[in-house]
Amino acid sequence: MNPMLGIQEGFREIWSHKFRSLLTGLGVIMGVASLMSMFAITNGQAIQFREAFEMWGAATHVGLIDRPVPEEQESIKDMSPGRTYADVVALRRVPLLDLVSPQLRMQGGAVEREGRVFRSDWIRGVDDTFLEIENHQLRSGRFFTDVEQRNRNRVMVMGQKTKRELFGNRPDQELLGEAVLLNNIKFSVIGFFEEYGHRYKDRVVVVPFSTMQELFFSAQVIKGEDLGPNRKVDRIVVRVRSMDVMDEAIEQMRNVLLQTHNGVEDFAFRTREDWFENIERSVTGIRLSGFIVSGVTLIAAGVGITNIMMASIKERTREIGVRRALGADRTDVFMQICLESLVLAMLGGLLGLGAGFLLIGLVTELMAEISVPVIDFQGILFSFVTAVVIGFLAGIVPAFNASKMNPIEALRFE
Repeated sequence: MNPMLGIQEGFREIWSHKFRSLLTGLGVIMGVASLMSMFAITNGQAIQFREAFEMWGAATHVGLIDRPVPEEQESIKDMSPGRTYADVVALRRVPLLDLVSPQLRMQGGAVEREGRVFRSDWIRGVDDTFLEIENHQLRSGRFFTDVEQRNRNRVMVMGQKTKRELFGNRPDQELLGEAVLLNNIKFSVIGFFEEYGHRYKDRVVVVPFSTMQELFFSAQVIKGEDLGPNRKVDRIVVRVRSMDVMDEAIEQMRNVLLQTHNGVEDFAFRTREDWFENIERSVTGIRLSGFIVSGVTLIAAGVGITNIMMASIKERTREIGVRRALGADRTDVFMQICLESLVLAMLGGLLGLGAGFLLIGLVTELMAEISVPVIDFQGILFSFVTAVVIGFLAGIVPAFNASKMNPIEALRFE
């Protein structure tokens, strides 16, 4: 059988039943568009995560995180005060560490100025180690001094996204000394960070650690009862002197923290490798879930193609009988139906790629503040090939049924 004649016949059949073919191809179109969009979104997220990973300069950074206590320490776990500033003070005496940086995070914080409100998850109380540990650079103004930290001064440094939301496009120098409200408490803006083009780093707002602790963590009210100051620290990141002494440094930190936590090992360490593995695991999980959803759509489209091809065979029973009578063998009939199914899937795939570009454009507008989808050739090719393969497989059963027809009975079919 001539494959080109088979393809032409497939186009003729699609054209003669345009509306039916369009409805059948919708499943393929939606499946390809969603699969292509999923690849673009996850690619964008992966690139953003990796850029952020490098931007924060995490090569020798180790994060102190909470962990469930070992089973044998369940009875004494309440003896630990948790992650507090005492850990910071103790870790700063570890000789193999360069920097120890504590952070307090304000939940539901808002910065206001003349009716403009900016809400961010990155409103933090930090000390002078923040610039180095988080790899931040000042574009204008200055960072707060040791004196301002000791005196708990109400000063603030913010990212460029925060600045634009509150002040528009006014030059940084004009805004130094401007007053803003942080949860209705007046602060003075003394500096602005560089523009990074990164969602989190451009939205950051930092104030002195001591100021944050005094103003917003001096009390913890639970069920109407004031339990006193909350001395917990949300985040502690350390920088080890070099990768060569990483294991030894972690062991020293563990020994120090066992003392500050009264022997309770309710902490763990997250290294560069852990962070990178978490990033890759997250991206893989998102990609897998998107692939499953898109795959189900494409499988449903394949079932639709099978149904339409079965109907087409029934309508063309006499035609198949005539072909067999004129010398076409079973293989020719089988290949003809498979090619028609393949043509339908390919057309749906091509239209799906076009719909995918439109969908990615829409997603880009909606997710501009989160991450920008990145289209790559591999994602486009995989989406299209998947649709073609499913379309070909969907035509196998109808093609087999058509090839098994008895020519004489097919010619008698009304």
